[in-house]
Amino acid sequence: MDLDLKAALQEGIKANRVTGTKLTLMLTSGPRHITKGLQEWNYKDGLLLYKGLVYVPNNENLKCKVTQLFHDQVMGYPGQWKTIELITQEYWWPRITEFIKAYIKGYAVCQTMKIRPPIKVPLKPNEIPQGIWDTITMDFITDLLMSKGYDSICHGLPLLPYLIFSFLLRT
Repeated sequence: MDLDLKAALQEGIKANRVTGTKLTLMLTSGPRHITKGLQEWNYKDGLLLYKGLVYVPNNENLKCKVTQLFHDQVMGYPGQWKTIELITQEYWWPRITEFIKAYIKGYAVCQTMKIRPPIKVPLKPNEIPQGIWDTITMDFITDLLMSKGYDSICHGLPLLPYLIFSFLLRT
């Protein structure tokens, strides 16, 4: 766990009256009949654990820090479901999934990186030429291995005389 994040979580737990003081006190020195109902909670190294996961107190900044750690830095924008999976392996807070979805939905980089379906532009055929060599189509094949000083090919096709030509180029 990131040491800065751990320190921030410990401070957040101390600052939160319910989780910081009361729950911690009950877990560490509370009567047995009360702690029996809190079996899923533990207190270890200044952190509260819920079912073995680090509890993040109700603090937007802390939740954002945890989400940023996994979404922005560790994996490089892994997407909504992978981010949720990664965070929920180590951390827990109420409504964690909703928070992460909202975070990613509002994250500008993710919104610009989404793969959108390509826009299909209709093909426009060439008009029938009026004279010889009026219209010529050309294809360039570049970045080939160097051969006798050439590394590109130009392939042309004039539409009327139905003649094909190719020649080598240097880039």
